Amino acid sequence: MATIFILDCCRTYYLRKVDFNQPKGLKEMSNEHESLIVFACAAGATVDDDKKRRNGLFTKHFLKHIYSLNVPVQMMLTDVTEEVKQESNSQQIPYIYNSLTNQQLFLNESIIRNRKYSDHFS
Repeated sequence: MATIFILDCCRTYYLRKVDFNQPKGLKEMSNEHESLIVFACAAGATVDDDKKRRNGLFTKHFLKHIYSLNVPVQMMLTDVTEEVKQESNSQQIPYIYNSLTNQQLFLNESIIRNRKYSDHFS
């Protein structure tokens, strides 16, 4: 069993008393064994929040890949990261904290049955 967190929440926030020496965004996290934590950008950074788009840049690319069948989650997230990095001219780079040991973990898996096997149960 694995625990997966995918967070597109690294936006700029404003407080009444601002310490300009403190980094923006979320702080870095560590993860437990068999877990995957994905942030839309690096610790201390913020995301591209273009108000003309319905979703943030990370979510835009994540939604393009979330329904991919039989693609391991790590591979899918590599594609998302590359697209976000490319579209933002390397201004936003998603960060992944990964302690998964199963390389064949899928968000969407399609089981293709052997035709001869399925014919016996038709």
